[in-house]
Amino acid sequence: AGDVFSVIAAGDEVAHKKPAPDVYQLALQRLALPPAACLAFEDTAHGLRSALAANLRCVAVPARYSLDQDFSQASLLADSYQQVSLNDLHTAL
Repeated sequence: AGDVFSVIAAGDEVAHKKPAPDVYQLALQRLALPPAACLAFEDTAHGLRSALAANLRCVAVPARYSLDQDFSQASLLADSYQQVSLNDLHTAL
C-alpha cells in the first residue's frame, strides 16, 4: 500500500479504535492537512462515526453486511464506488 498511498494510518497504531477518531486524527497529522481539506470513505456506521468525530466529511458505501446500518449523517451515500463521480466528491467537500 505504501507504493500507492503517501500516508497510511492503521488502527493498531492508535490507543482507541473506531468509532473513536484516533486513526483519522493520526492520518490528518501525517498528512499535515486540516479535516476540511479531506474526505473519508467508509463502509460501516462505526467507521462513519469515527470520521465524523474527526470532523471529516464522509462518503459512505455500505458493504453487504452493513446495509441495515444508519448512514444518514454521511455527506454522500452510494451503492458502489463506481457510482461516485468526481463531481459528487467535489459536492461532498
